[in-house]
Amino acid sequence: MKLIFKCILYSLSLVLTETMICIILFAITLPFSQYLKKIYELRLESIGASLGLNAIRLLFYYPIYITVFIYLMKHLNVENRVVQIAFINCGLYIFISLLYGFIFMPGTKEFFGADFFYFLIIATFSSPFILNRIPYCKKLVKEL
Repeated sequence: MKLIFKCILYSLSLVLTETMICIILFAITLPFSQYLKKIYELRLESIGASLGLNAIRLLFYYPIYITVFIYLMKHLNVENRVVQIAFINCGLYIFISLLYGFIFMPGTKEFFGADFFYFLIIATFSSPFILNRIPYCKKLVKEL
């Protein structure tokens, strides 16, 4: 039961970190795609897009994600847990996206060409490394 709680806590921390990474990536790229908007409007747009995208991801992807994440954390033991978590996190995001895009909601396949899909791949892979800088999260990774 402790492992399940710790996995849920850590995975929610991953989602929050990924949201922050997406806000930064959207804020960097939006001015290049929309030249005439004011900086203030672009900041609000990048924050709104990132929060909305990750909220949808949390609602639809998280139940599948947490089940597989807990199973893999129990049964896989790699020496470098942060790298293991990075590959599991990114791999699950891609797998669940493909599952939704080709089986559950085939009408969403066009999103695989959108910027945010690749932003989230970058965010899901890099978030465990960023979280590992926080002492509590570093301790939590060792306990997983």
